[in-house]
Amino acid sequence: MARKDNKMPKDQWILLYGFAKQKGRLDWSSDHPPEQVVKQKQGLSKSLKRFFDLDGSPIDDWDKEEQCYRCRFRILPESDENY
Repeated sequence: MARKDNKMPKDQWILLYGFAKQKGRLDWSSDHPPEQVVKQKQGLSKSLKRFFDLDGSPIDDWDKEEQCYRCRFRILPESDENY
């Protein structure tokens, strides 16, 4: 998932990496995630859904109470002892 113009990772790939580093959860101390992240999450969900032929969304909507996004699948960084 690289950009065509500069071969750098797409924002969706960076977001997925962030989910892995945080063991499937991304949170903010504010009531809402930044708008840029909302768009990236939508794109990532769409890509994962299409690639894995999923019926539902692979990432839950913003949890207002816990102020986070949560993956509906298990994801860990390679450095995790449970990897």
